[in-house]
Amino acid sequence: MTTPHNKLRAVAAVLAGGLLLGPAGSAQRSDIFFDTVEVNVVNVEVVVTDRDGRPVRGLERGDFTLLVDGDEVEISNFFEVAGGRTAGEAEAAPDPGAASLLPRPDTERLQLVVLVDERNLNPANRNEIFRNLRDYLATELLPSDQVLLVRLSDGVEIVQPFTNDPVVLLDTLAELEKRVGRQMEFDTDYRLLMRQLQLASTALPDTGAGPESPFAFEAAVTDAQRLAQQIEVLAEKRLRNVRATAAALTEFTESLAGMRGRKAVLYVSDGMPVRAAEALVEAWVGTYEIWIQQAGIGQLQRTLNSLITRSMNFDAASDLRQLVAAANANGVAFYPISAPPRRSRSIISAETRGSSVTGGRGPESLDVTSLESFNLEDSLLRLADGTGGVAFTRSVNIGGLLEQMRRDFTHFYSLGFTPAEDDGKRDRPRKIDVRVTAAGLEVRHLKAFEERDPLERLEDKARWTLHYGFEDNQLGVRLRPGEPERTGRNRYEVPVMVMIPFERLLLLPQDELHAAEVTLIVAARDQRGGVSKFQRIDFPIRIPNDRLAAALTGAGAYEMRLQMASGHQRIAVGVRDHLARVDATAVVEVDVGAEESDAAGAQPGS
Repeated sequence: MTTPHNKLRAVAAVLAGGLLLGPAGSAQRSDIFFDTVEVNVVNVEVVVTDRDGRPVRGLERGDFTLLVDGDEVEISNFFEVAGGRTAGEAEAAPDPGAASLLPRPDTERLQLVVLVDERNLNPANRNEIFRNLRDYLATELLPSDQVLLVRLSDGVEIVQPFTNDPVVLLDTLAELEKRVGRQMEFDTDYRLLMRQLQLASTALPDTGAGPESPFAFEAAVTDAQRLAQQIEVLAEKRLRNVRATAAALTEFTESLAGMRGRKAVLYVSDGMPVRAAEALVEAWVGTYEIWIQQAGIGQLQRTLNSLITRSMNFDAASDLRQLVAAANANGVAFYPISAPPRRSRSIISAETRGSSVTGGRGPESLDVTSLESFNLEDSLLRLADGTGGVAFTRSVNIGGLLEQMRRDFTHFYSLGFTPAEDDGKRDRPRKIDVRVTAAGLEVRHLKAFEERDPLERLEDKARWTLHYGFEDNQLGVRLRPGEPERTGRNRYEVPVMVMIPFERLLLLPQDELHAAEVTLIVAARDQRGGVSKFQRIDFPIRIPNDRLAAALTGAGAYEMRLQMASGHQRIAVGVRDHLARVDATAVVEVDVGAEESDAAGAQPGS
């Protein structure tokens, strides 16, 4: 992501309808006598299936045990969702119109995020999956479904915002299919190195009839050392790629934190070689270990020992764990799908993973292809299992995976609990475990959560609005940008007025006035994806009692002045009415310094 060029300068309160809105931070919250204690209930969505993967219905609260950090906690809220509706809804609301008054989970539609990982995806595998995805989108997409297409290359890029138009989606997929990601480069380097190991000489000095034998032996020793060095170089390159992938995916899950309802990502990838050196080192050992022992080559024995020891440093397991933790914290479940590997052999079992030579000589004796395949597949399985999703590895069955996702969205149990407030654990992830009394059932759910205060949740919602343009605006917030003022080369100051209808706010009486407490959270995103730092602004409102009736027909206004670079900008504002405990988000698009931006874009090398 590019370095953000947006900056919030000064924020000044203004007059709205002749009513004074106090300057930020000028009023003390203690002068409002109102109980603002907010109970933070954490809801854990649990999918329960039988051995055949069919949803299990009819379980009750007493069938579940919920543990947080290993300690059982009380399930304060409980309901079952079947077919996208709360179980028993029809019985509880015989009048069809009354059903809408009952609390409902926000799972009526599938909000599908398709993330194509070009850093770790062979184009041939991708195209096979895309063919199946196109067939599904063309025939099975429901009117209520929304699909977001994202690609991961140098960073995460939204190539198609949420839409239900199959034509638009199919056209975007066709464009994606033309791209060649970095995986081709990694595959070429990997195959070349493996081929060199397969053809490597292991000549012994006391074999052969000609005088060239000692030279062949020396050349074989030099070649072995060279290949060991190449393994470390390639392993380091692969490790950096895995870590960059995990970091980009982590940032992407954070952008989804404010998305309403349950969040699922269909992750199209061959998998990440988390143990970046494992298969390469095993191939080298399989080629040279017996030869080193037979020839008694001291320097190569030291190379072997060093290579095995150093291979443990090329491990991104901690990065994968951090990604899973971020996905859990932001409520994102991953559903990876990968195509069957080409020229694949049987998968090596977990028990034999990392074993040494099993007889014979060369990489093929170790079934290194299967070892590498297991390494890639293992990352996808861990990502799915750690976030409550399902992995469809060695498959192109998009229809089956999406139907599984739809079942997970519309058939689940919600278990709510209230975290302890004084246990000192708020600033770290809390582990979750859910158990059912019945035997033989599979239970899937997010494995952890992080507590967020109301303003942190508002920032999540504002970030979602900023990235994807979706408003959740029950407060009726309006954003009115003014004319940008140039302040320097490629620098502008953009005034933006935030308007909040008084009638939407909770105004409490205080002697001679009515008061509301509002906080604004503001950020901007430039056309390259750079995001400014989120700014929080306290916005107390004080209305004299004799002006209240007139005020209710107007709006509170707050002017912000944003420092921005030229180009297209998206500004998102989150608003929280603290007394009513209501959040809203609004977004506006502005073009800043269009003439200067066009001129800069026309300059060579700009």
